[in-house]
Amino acid sequence: MVRAENRRSLNLLYGERPEILGYKDWLLSSTIGGQFHMGISDYAPWSDQVRDELYTREGEFHALVLEGELLARLCDEVFILRSGDSYSIPGHLPHNIRNKSDRPARLLWVNAPVIIPTDALLEDGTRTRGNVKRAEDG
Repeated sequence: MVRAENRRSLNLLYGERPEILGYKDWLLSSTIGGQFHMGISDYAPWSDQVRDELYTREGEFHALVLEGELLARLCDEVFILRSGDSYSIPGHLPHNIRNKSDRPARLLWVNAPVIIPTDALLEDGTRTRGNVKRAEDG
């Protein structure tokens, strides 16, 4: 069990600044040692102001929009996702999610398998290289 006040920041783990990414990522799972992990992302208004890259990953990604409105890019297609909408995609397809509205948005997500991100900061203070990559990296 993870209490709301004890959620771990995935931005800190990744070494990524929320103001650059356009969102804050929080780990909801009690561990990242299983076959999948669950998190929640809080998107600032107008997060499309950040660098607009498509990403790929191993496995699959499932999500539910809890509040607000998000713009999802999947390859060359664009979808507007509203509160209550959900989706599932294979991770090998280039994708990203942005908030192009003037209101905050929140996304509940599940990734499988668990992948420690590129240049992650681990609990013991060491760093590692993962396999999350930008689509243009091939």
